[in-house]
Amino acid sequence: MIRFTFRFNILIILIFAMTSFFACRNTAPSDDVDVKYEIWEIALSGNTEGKLTMNLRLIQIGTDTYSISGNMSGGIKDYKWGSGDADYKFKGKVVNKLIELTLSGSSNMAEGPSTVSGKMNGAISMLEGSGTWEVLIHARGKSEGTFTMKKLDPIL
Repeated sequence: MIRFTFRFNILIILIFAMTSFFACRNTAPSDDVDVKYEIWEIALSGNTEGKLTMNLRLIQIGTDTYSISGNMSGGIKDYKWGSGDADYKFKGKVVNKLIELTLSGSSNMAEGPSTVSGKMNGAISMLEGSGTWEVLIHARGKSEGTFTMKKLDPIL
């Protein structure tokens, strides 16, 4: 009889454990089914020059329409501020191979740190892109120029 009770209790515990495991499992589809993570290199020219590494997150939200976000960082040289490092976050969209994003972050330059806010617009394909950039806010006023970008390696 003790053996039967012991086995019965083990059976109840196993049923409870299995039920709890499957009840806690998330069965809803992920919102990020069409998410891609890519690494790009951006070359800036104009008032500020440099090469930045861009970590890009693409989410397809429609036919030929993507939401993008990520960060970019690297060494830059500004005609007013000297050399330094840039660290920006961005978000935006790609519609029919046209990219439009806003960026914000900071630059630590030889002449001092600066908070930065701006935008980038252009065209992008599977492997490369180009366009214009404009920094609307930083310590020394407005800066602008052009950019080229090329895909380095997909993360996933």
